[in-house]
Amino acid sequence: MKRLPSILLLACCILSGCGSARQAARQEEHPVLKICSFNILEPKARRNMIREGRLTSDQRYWCNSVSTVAMAIADLDPDLIGLQEVGDSTFGTVGSYDLRTYLRKQTGRDDYAWVFYPNTSKGLISFDVAIGFRKDKFKLLKSGIFWLGGQPDRPYPAQDIHKSFVRPLVWVTLQHLSSGRKVNFVCTHLRVDSDSTPPGGNMYNSKQLVKLATERFPADIPSIIVGDFNQDARVGKLRWEASKSGRWTDVFETLDAQGALGGHILTYGTQTKKDESGFGTWRPDHILYDGFVPLSFDIDRRMFPTRDGTLHFPSDHCPITAELQLL
Repeated sequence: MKRLPSILLLACCILSGCGSARQAARQEEHPVLKICSFNILEPKARRNMIREGRLTSDQRYWCNSVSTVAMAIADLDPDLIGLQEVGDSTFGTVGSYDLRTYLRKQTGRDDYAWVFYPNTSKGLISFDVAIGFRKDKFKLLKSGIFWLGGQPDRPYPAQDIHKSFVRPLVWVTLQHLSSGRKVNFVCTHLRVDSDSTPPGGNMYNSKQLVKLATERFPADIPSIIVGDFNQDARVGKLRWEASKSGRWTDVFETLDAQGALGGHILTYGTQTKKDESGFGTWRPDHILYDGFVPLSFDIDRRMFPTRDGTLHFPSDHCPITAELQLL
């Protein structure tokens, strides 16, 4: 009888060990991925907005602010990131202010592989999109660029479609190394409707995006679509189209419906004011998912030091992040 407690203790340890093993196995098969979407404000757009007085500090030129973008990404440390408004200076195609170099300086490591494609007739990069993924967590299987102008494989509009409706979509198929699971990750930047060009571009892009994603990304592989969709949550055109497809859901909307969001996330949107005096209420930036369980959503509202040491927002958009667990 005196040995009974020891036997019980041993049994508990065995059961506990089995439980821990099962939990570890589940985490291996259903990993949690940290996702980020970030409109980094195109370098030429920065220059023009400073000259027009819309951005109120010359510290917001790309040459002065590339370090802030690198700091924000390094501190968030996402597994997958989609960038919008990538320009010819962003990755050193023109000039010497390559975001990848500054990111390596911040971390002391070369963590990310980047996928991006020229999107102009001259083979340059202008208001483009790009994808970064952690090399220690993923293997690149396939990648490509599609176009949301009615001709997916050509950077030209379909007949009777305005040329401004042609927007790039960059995609990758990755294999998660520890679990062996495949994931499709998509990044795009939909047109904003304005009076200067024909209306309807945002809805057209939304329909094209969902149609293309449905056709080319099979439902048996979990997928994530991120980007600056230039439409708000709840009333967004893409939401309607995605709902029709029966597949993709907005992380923000899911967690908001569960009462899991609050504070600054519901009070403000995903953009800073151009003069850096605060935040707007519009939410053009989104993360959609299929084949995942959303665990968290956040909007990073921090400032970082630019070249002269003064604090500024990295962009006129805030990076958004979500934690998603593979089903």
